[in-house]
Amino acid sequence: MTSKKLLYQLDMLVQLCVGPEDSLPAVDRQASGDHPEGAIHDGRALLHALKNPPPLDIARLVPLSLEQPPITPDYTTGANHVLSVIHELIAHHRRIESAWQQRRIRLHQRLALLLFEQDVRQVLEWLDNHGELFLRKNTGIGKTLQRARVLQKSQLHFENVAKTTYTNAEKLLAAAEELAGTGECKPEEVYGVARELQRRISAFAKQMQARRHLLDLSVLFHTHYKEMLAWYDEIEKDEQECEVVGGTLQECEQKQDAWLARTDATLQAYATAVGEGQQLGVALRQQAAAEAADNTESCSCVEQMLGEIERRQTRLAERWQRQRLALQLGVKFALFQQDCEAVTQQLQAWKEDMRVMNAGLTPVQADKVLPLHLENTQQVHAAMLEIMSLANEQIQVLENSGLQLTTPDRRLVRDTVLSLADGVKQLEHGVMLSADQTSARLDQALQLGRLQALASQVVGWICKEEQVLNATLRIPTDVEDALKGQKEHRDFQLAVEKTNQNAVVFQEKAELMIACEHYESHRIRSMAEDVLAKWRRLVGQTEERNKLLTAAVTYYKSYDQVVLVLDNLEQDWSQQGRDWCSQFSTQPRNDYTPFAKDKTSFVSELLSKHMDYKERFMKGCSYARKNIELFLKHVRRATPTSGTSANAAVMHQHEARLLAALEQLHQRENRIRQLWTKKKEQLDRCQEFVLLEASAKNVLDWLHDQGEVFLSENQQHTFKTASKDQIEGWYEGLVSFKLAAKAQREKVRIFLGLADAIVTKTPSHQHANDIRQWMETVRQRFEDFTQRMEKLEQRMQSALGRPEKQSRDLALDRQSDPNLDVKLRAAKELKGETEEEMKLAKQMQCVMTELINTERAYVKDIKTCIDCYLRTFR
Repeated sequence: MTSKKLLYQLDMLVQLCVGPEDSLPAVDRQASGDHPEGAIHDGRALLHALKNPPPLDIARLVPLSLEQPPITPDYTTGANHVLSVIHELIAHHRRIESAWQQRRIRLHQRLALLLFEQDVRQVLEWLDNHGELFLRKNTGIGKTLQRARVLQKSQLHFENVAKTTYTNAEKLLAAAEELAGTGECKPEEVYGVARELQRRISAFAKQMQARRHLLDLSVLFHTHYKEMLAWYDEIEKDEQECEVVGGTLQECEQKQDAWLARTDATLQAYATAVGEGQQLGVALRQQAAAEAADNTESCSCVEQMLGEIERRQTRLAERWQRQRLALQLGVKFALFQQDCEAVTQQLQAWKEDMRVMNAGLTPVQADKVLPLHLENTQQVHAAMLEIMSLANEQIQVLENSGLQLTTPDRRLVRDTVLSLADGVKQLEHGVMLSADQTSARLDQALQLGRLQALASQVVGWICKEEQVLNATLRIPTDVEDALKGQKEHRDFQLAVEKTNQNAVVFQEKAELMIACEHYESHRIRSMAEDVLAKWRRLVGQTEERNKLLTAAVTYYKSYDQVVLVLDNLEQDWSQQGRDWCSQFSTQPRNDYTPFAKDKTSFVSELLSKHMDYKERFMKGCSYARKNIELFLKHVRRATPTSGTSANAAVMHQHEARLLAALEQLHQRENRIRQLWTKKKEQLDRCQEFVLLEASAKNVLDWLHDQGEVFLSENQQHTFKTASKDQIEGWYEGLVSFKLAAKAQREKVRIFLGLADAIVTKTPSHQHANDIRQWMETVRQRFEDFTQRMEKLEQRMQSALGRPEKQSRDLALDRQSDPNLDVKLRAAKELKGETEEEMKLAKQMQCVMTELINTERAYVKDIKTCIDCYLRTFR
């Protein structure tokens, strides 16, 4: 009965949902869905109970003698009926769900229509109460530039505010299209509202654009009006500059062009400003006609501004005629000034030409020079007549114009014209005096010819001596040959002294003619300098030959000595595999060689001596190399003046021989340096070994002198009969001694680390086995000591009644120290010991630094050699 009743209620609910909207009551979806879901759940529970019925216990209903097995009832038919009812409930539930969804969509569409109409009303209300009201209140354009910009800024701000309204209107128009297509409302009504909204928005936007355009015109016109007034003021200030002419023709022309350009720019700016003002007036009148606004005051302001521009422009145009005339006269003055400068330059050039011509005159050339001299005189007279005519014309024009033109230095142009004409006249007088003096200098030409002959004779003797010097050029091949060449060269220098006497006679005559103010003094001086230069060249070649022979003697002597030293060093350092540490016991004991007390000092002394040997042989090689380069430089200098190609070939052979010697010296030097480096490496390894050996001995000495003594003293104590205070005192002594033991442990770690690094990095170390043996000895001795210390500490803790703990504080493999506070207190005590390790590392660093510095010095020497070699070819 419950299922049938529920099915009936579902049918009624479906009819209500699909019926007319006006007759649909307000039904809660949750309430309408509770009954079907509960019925479905009860039906499924009933179905499950029917499929799995419990057995019937009828034992209580029959006697004991008639007991039978339990009976299971069969509910298959009831289960099928319940299942069909459940399916029917589910189908009705789905139909009512679909009807409810359709009804919900229609309600949402009606709500959207109501919201659309409400939003449209809000937009229209904003246009009525804010937008159009703002346009009605703000109709002016401003009487000043500041006010116009304020109105323009206010307009821009309001336009930004109105953008939101425009955006909302666009969204509403788009929503109108969607609402019209849903079918839940009348499209004509929706489209009508949308058209009205679009019309109002378009009209408002057009008014805003017109207002914006009017304000832009106002700001533009006010700006140009202000600029025009400033421009007129500036032009009036510069009015007097037109009556100041430029210093050159180019400046006058540029000034005239600038004035024309400024005039054109003024006219163009005037036309632009007037046009903008007229355009603004038309826009104001159009606004007044279209919106019934009162723009009389704004129009009057614009007309006043236009009148002011017109008045200033008229006053400026009246001054332009006078300025134009002043600029034209300035250009004419600049042309006259340029002509005067040209004539002045021509007169000065002619005067210079006469000076040069007189300096080059000879008796044979005198007849050819005279016609040219007369022609130049006539041209000067004609040019002077033209200049005087132009000066008179310029002065007449200035007097007729009534202008008081001035130059940049505040002088009157009229006075300047007179000054220029007078200057040219005076220059002409001086030039003509120079022309008259030209003929007087011809008598000195013969004296110059005799001096030239004497100069040719002296130069010939000098050239002969140079030929003799070049013919006797010979490059020495040994010391004896170089000494012989020096003796022959001293004899040649005696012959050169005789030529020097003739050169002195020539110089005395030349100086005498110069002292008498000969018209060719500069030529005589040049001739004397030429002879002196040739003489100096001969002296320079003689000195160069002397340097060549001196460099040869120095080279051969130094090279033989350096080669001998290099042979000895190579023989000494070529011995490989020597153990330098073993020489400690066999070191000589005398007054000349200091005796080393230990291996460390002995090896350090060997290293110091080895470094000193390198510096000494490097200096020797550098000295020999410099002597070779100096000798080679002089040989190359002598090659171009050697004469024939055969001599040049011989010079190249000597050059090749010297280069080969230089290369051989370089190879020997590199070989010695390699041997030095190998010995240096051996000494470094020996130094590493002796330092490690000293460290190991220090550790072993401490273990023997302090560690064993401390253990022996404490092992003699009888803990069973001793008092607790005595044991506490012994234990405190143990703790204090452990601080020193920990410091020794750190030294052992450093020793083992350094030794292991050396053996690992250099497997071929000559002391590798000894280092390993020391490592093993130190490790075993220290581990044995630490074990005994641990046992002693355990005994003391046991005697004190404390729990025995296995302490590993002194173990070499311990990576952390629990007694950090104690360790910090002992840091000062360990400072002296750690400084020894730092000193060891610093010594090793100094060795590497010295090796790097040596290589740098070698590279620097090579660069110097290359630079010297290339400099001779430049």
